[in-house]
Amino acid sequence: MRTPQPVGARVDAARMRGWVNDYSEYRVPVTEGRIDRWLDQFEAQDRDLAARVLDVVDFIGNGQIAAAFREALSSMSGWSRDDSVREGRWFFCVLVEWRRERRSNALPFPHS
Repeated sequence: MRTPQPVGARVDAARMRGWVNDYSEYRVPVTEGRIDRWLDQFEAQDRDLAARVLDVVDFIGNGQIAAAFREALSSMSGWSRDDSVREGRWFFCVLVEWRRERRSNALPFPHS
């Protein structure tokens, strides 16, 4: 786990830049203004804790997720990106999450 800034540490330009960089791969652009608005939703006595949460979150971006999927697929017996080399028939099961927007993620399943 990442270490948060000490209790009461100021939200200065350097800390803000760190958060903007940490969340640069988020699907919605993260800006200083967006972070300020997020922090402003908390009561004054809770903002320090909210800032410390931003310090410790280990954001996993699309690049890391795609790499993990590639690694997982390559470890599956019979799987190949090249369908002429792939063993058996493979299907991708789509999982959909409904919230504000529709998002789907496909997971592979071998089928005989």
